[in-house]
Amino acid sequence: ATLEKAYTANRANAAEASRMAADHGDRHRAAADRAMADRSRHLLAFDGRGAGLATEVFGDLARADRVAVLVPGSDTGLDTYGRFRAAALALHRQLVAEAPAGTRTAVVAWLGYETPGTVSTTVATTDRADRAAPELRDLVADLRRITGPGTRLSLLCHSYGSVVCARAADGLDVADIALVGSPGTGADTAA
Repeated sequence: ATLEKAYTANRANAAEASRMAADHGDRHRAAADRAMADRSRHLLAFDGRGAGLATEVFGDLARADRVAVLVPGSDTGLDTYGRFRAAALALHRQLVAEAPAGTRTAVVAWLGYETPGTVSTTVATTDRADRAAPELRDLVADLRRITGPGTRLSLLCHSYGSVVCARAADGLDVADIALVGSPGTGADTAA
């Protein structure tokens, strides 16, 4: 029931953000936010300010045996969220198809930080990753409270998102961290 309340409240936030964007003449953003407000969406978090933040769930998070969290890289915001969402949805479908019988899976698309632009000075520093790492740690703690004690939680971190994951990794309660297209993490060791 608590998850459903969060999903409902965040869809309402997305609907309000869509109205505000439309009132300001931003049709593209209004459409993106309106799509987020659809009743089929499971938004654990939504913030329509700036480039926008969202945490979307695919699958039954509360009953999942395995949860994969996708952490995006540069140039990801609500205006480009469709690509990120499509990747999360495809991953969820693949995990469901390949999971052992009786294994329940969920995927969390975490756009929980302001990603840097690929062609910008912000991508060349760890500033945004340093600010995002505590948010990712909070998400993992929240997921641990929502899921069962035996749930296997994994992070899949793309591009600049791998820097975020590296900054959050020390002592993080996850089974796996996979870095994809990483520009480098500053880690001294890898396993």
